[in-house]
Amino acid sequence: MPARVALRDHRRARLTGDLLAAVTVAAYRVPQVMAYAGAAGLPPVAGLPVHRQDPPLLFADAGDFRRRP
Repeated sequence: MPARVALRDHRRARLTGDLLAAVTVAAYRVPQVMAYAGAAGLPPVAGLPVHRQDPPLLFADAGDFRRRP
């Protein structure tokens, strides 16, 4: 499902849960990608662009998981 369709049908009631999920994912993803960069011999901040790009790409591909059978 494309992201534009999911965002068009998005309800305000889900907004709080979605924001909480985003903060939760960021809370473990940021240290994770920084550690992976360090393990690869790069400065820790080199992993941050990966953290920024993965979730939007995954959402654009998968869409809203609540609608999956």
